[in-house]
Formats: sequence, C-alpha cells, structure tokens
Amino acid sequence: MENSAFDSSDTLVDFDEISSIVPSIWTFGHEQFWFERAWKILEKQKMTSYSNFIEKGKVFIRATTLAMIYLDFCQKACEEKSYYDDLFETFKTDFICEEDEFGLDAFGFLYARLSEEKFYQGFKNAICELTDNERQNILKILQTEMSLGEIAVGMYCTAIYKDDFSLSEDEEDVVLLDPTSYETYWKSINNNLHDLIDEYFYNLAPAYEWLDNGAERIAD
Repeated sequence: MENSAFDSSDTLVDFDEISSIVPSIWTFGHEQFWFERAWKILEKQKMTSYSNFIEKGKVFIRATTLAMIYLDFCQKACEEKSYYDDLFETFKTDFICEEDEFGLDAFGFLYARLSEEKFYQGFKNAICELTDNERQNILKILQTEMSLGEIAVGMYCTAIYKDDFSLSEDEEDVVLLDPTSYETYWKSINNNLHDLIDEYFYNLAPAYEWLDNGAERIAD
C-alpha cells in the first residue's frame, strides 16, 4: 500500500488554495509553473497539511515564503520591482478569514508561538519575520528534488517568452523551452538545463549566488 503524503486525519492544502499568493508579474502567468512544482515538493515532505489552526497558519506562511523567495529572485535576476505590497494584501484577503479558524486573532497567536516577541508590531513586519524564519528550511526541502541550478533556471524562465528560448544551430532554431503547460515547461527545463544555464549565465549568476547564500530577503 502506497504511503500517503499526509495523515488521514489532516487536511491537505491544495495548490489552488494558495496559488493566488504569488502576484501576477508576467503576461502569461508562468510564475505559477515554478510555484506549483515547489508546492508539490513541500507536499511530499508533509509540509502542506494541518490538523489545527496553528498548523494551518504555518502552511500559509510556507506558501508565502515560497512567493517571497520568487519575488526576491525576480529582483535579482530580472530587475523587477518588489510586489511585496500585493503579496501582503493577498495574504489578508485570501488567507485571513474571521469566519474560519484562521483569523487575525489566530494569526497573532501564531506569531507569538513562532516569534521571540509576544505581540507583533505591524502586519507586514510580522509576515517578513515569520517567512524569514522559514527560508533556509524551505530551500533545503526544495533541494531534495531540485539542484540550485534547476531552482534558479525554473524561476528565471518564467519571465521569458517562448520565442526568446531558441538557439541558432546550423541555421536552424533549436527551441529550448515550451511553456504551454506545466508538464511541457518542466520537461523542457530538465532536458535543456545546461544549455539554458549557458545561455543566461550572466543573468543567473547573481541570483544563483544569492540562492546559494541562503536567499535572504532583499525587499522591504
């Protein structure tokens, strides 16, 4: 019998429930391809399910940590603006629900449990502190299935149009990426990883170094 990724008594948070936390930066929404892959990896490590409101809050914080790592990466590799304000607003509107078990009071209790402070000073500061504490562990978990190179290329390629992903060899265009679906996107990444790293090395280098050093928060 195949082992489940979570206990039968736990509630699993599906990707669709947390996908909105990543702001829509790029025209075709390819940022979701990387985010979904990362969420699947966390699910295998039992990091996306909960049995009480504290654990539910932790799952939301992990989703937000992934989103903030992605936004910081886009600043490093693509010189994009922060988008943090959009993320904070989405957290409040999509994750905080007073009618549900995870409202603002529960968020405050979660902060007190996970922080050295009893009360948080500002909602944004609290989110930043809680996600900062998760970053290195999240990266460690992602690397159980992806190399840092694959993590970096997987994020970087979400920003590029399909027509930009071709190399001229013997007067023929060799398409390196097919972003028409989640499956074709990651198949292209896996099959052409080294070519993509070579092609975009100078864009990827500072962002790769940032990942390798622990992906500390760079936006406010």
